[in-house]
Amino acid sequence: WPQLFDEATPIAERQAIVGDWLRQVRRSIPGVRLGLRVESRIAHRAAAGIDLREIARAGLADYAIIAMPYFWDPQPETEIEPAASPIPLYFEVTQETGAPPADKKLLESFGLTGSERYVEQLSTARRLVTGANLAWRRGFYGLAMFNMQYYLRLASGAPPVEYPAEAILCMSKPECAAASDQEYVLPLSHYHLAYERNMLPAFVRPRRPAQFSLRLAPPAKGWTGEALVFVGFTLPKAEADPRRDYAEAKAALSVRLNGRPMNATEAEWPADPGDGEKLAEHYRRYWLNAAPFHKIFAAPARDLVDGVNTVEVEWSGPAAPAVEAKMLDFRLFAPAAR
Repeated sequence: WPQLFDEATPIAERQAIVGDWLRQVRRSIPGVRLGLRVESRIAHRAAAGIDLREIARAGLADYAIIAMPYFWDPQPETEIEPAASPIPLYFEVTQETGAPPADKKLLESFGLTGSERYVEQLSTARRLVTGANLAWRRGFYGLAMFNMQYYLRLASGAPPVEYPAEAILCMSKPECAAASDQEYVLPLSHYHLAYERNMLPAFVRPRRPAQFSLRLAPPAKGWTGEALVFVGFTLPKAEADPRRDYAEAKAALSVRLNGRPMNATEAEWPADPGDGEKLAEHYRRYWLNAAPFHKIFAAPARDLVDGVNTVEVEWSGPAAPAVEAKMLDFRLFAPAAR
């Protein structure tokens, strides 16, 4: 997003300026529908002078699209619940959920080279449909699509991947979106946006767990089986013996879901059948999917709740390392009952 104001300008003054400008626009183009694409986080909107509640109350726009600048935010914040908004609110989805760059020397120390160093983390079919179900359940008026053409190409001239046409069709039908397995992710902050709660990167420090919340909306027939959590991380100060440091950190990493400890598992992350073979191969080269850099946990799906779920990622055990881990990827998979 553009930097519209000097940092010294008070938030209230920024919002007054933007509000007055929108009123002038309204007067200058009577009868023309006016839509806004606004930041998905309350703090980011306030910094840009956007008071969504006042804009909706005063009718300064006919609709608003809740979005991040480039990556997708599947956990948007709104001052008003979409179902109760005086103006329609649209939930924006986009093709990318973020791909943190890898450290070349670190990957080479684990024998990873070439294309493993950087792979775009696209919004998989399962993630798109999960986001749509959450949007419909929260009462958003509709969905907005942004940059979906990027599925037609990848970084560095790689071959295109299959366009997620079936997933987009399913997203448009609430009953279809409510019948699918789910994968929730946290967005990656970018474009110099301030880090906010429930965004990545997050930090796991000694005696200071990474804490955040996820809003979930169950499928029509509920969840079943085991829920899985994927934590991808890096150790910014692992220099002397990376293999040892990462092994110790991975062993000590633990997760609590809604206050209950999850169990570490050797299960593989479930493939997304809606992605197609090219995108599946693309993800096999994604560096955080390499074994040293992630850990997977499991818990009964009945531990999930409809609404806000709390997560804590922390060091545990007698050999908990006295280091900082930078969490770059977080996913939650929950299978749908059929």
